[in-house]
Order: sequence, then structure tokens, then C-alpha cells
Amino acid sequence: MAAGLAAVDGAATFKIGLQFRQRFWEQDDDIYGGISRTADPITQIVYPSHHYHAAKGVLIGAYNYGPDSEMFGALPLAERTRQALAQGEKIHSQYRAEFENAFSVAWHKVPYSLDGWGGWPGDSRKKYYARLNAPDGPFHFAGEHLTYLGSWMAGAFTSAQKVCAELHQRARA
Repeated sequence: MAAGLAAVDGAATFKIGLQFRQRFWEQDDDIYGGISRTADPITQIVYPSHHYHAAKGVLIGAYNYGPDSEMFGALPLAERTRQALAQGEKIHSQYRAEFENAFSVAWHKVPYSLDGWGGWPGDSRKKYYARLNAPDGPFHFAGEHLTYLGSWMAGAFTSAQKVCAELHQRARA
């Protein structure tokens, strides 16, 4: 069990949300959901696909992993925001004029998580996946990496449902 737990690699991931006074991407650019990818460290801008034409809006101003995530995660919030705005305004000139507020998270720095998702290097999944998906005495493990929906919330939910069903079955026995 310990070897299996140690075999899973965690991915450094970062995301910043940027709140704007108005949804200029809809009003000026006719963007209603989707992603703009960029070669800059922000990697991508993700547009909301809900609440169209609301008074205000929030974009995911950066969503990245690996070295870009580690770089952003090492910065104070104000500098994270400054860099996300500077890189994003290359795509949307309205960024600075419409910006109101920001929030961000570097999952690789969050206690009890320490990564955004788990990865299986080499043949480690073949070696440890079944063992990590089985209870270890009273302990059950859950996470997106314990499904084939890695790096997605759907995987985390699927894994949690499996563990809850196992615990329920055990309680009924």
C-alpha cells in the first residue's frame, strides 16, 4: 500500500479567476464559453458558458500545470494577478479597464492535497491501481487518480461514490 501511494505523482496546478465590471468578451468579441489558448504562462483563458449578458463576469484568467503553475504558485497574490492581467490583455485589450477583483489557488501548495491531480508514471498503474482501490483494513482511498477519469472532477466523484458504497455495504454487514 505504501509503495502504491508513493508511486502516484502529483501535478502542480494553478488557476486564477478574474472578475470584470462587464462581460466584454460577450459584448465586444461574441465569445460565449470556450477557451482561448496562449503560449504565455497563463496557458489558457476559460470563458463561462452560463449567465450570458449578466452585469458582471468572471473568467478563468489562467489555468496551467507544471513549471508555469509552480512559477505562479510562488508569487504573492498581487503579482499573480498582475501577470495574469498583463498576459490576458494581449488577447483582450479591455482587461485592465474592466478588472475588479481576483482570486487564485495553487493546488500543489494546499495542505492535504499538495497537487491538482495524480499521475501514474511508467507501469505504476498496472502495479498498484487495484491495490489502492481496495480497502486497507478500515482505510479506503478515493481520488480522481483511482479512476480512469484522471485530472477530472468526474473521476473524483466516481471514486468517492465507490468508497461511499463500500462503506455503506460494510456498515450494513
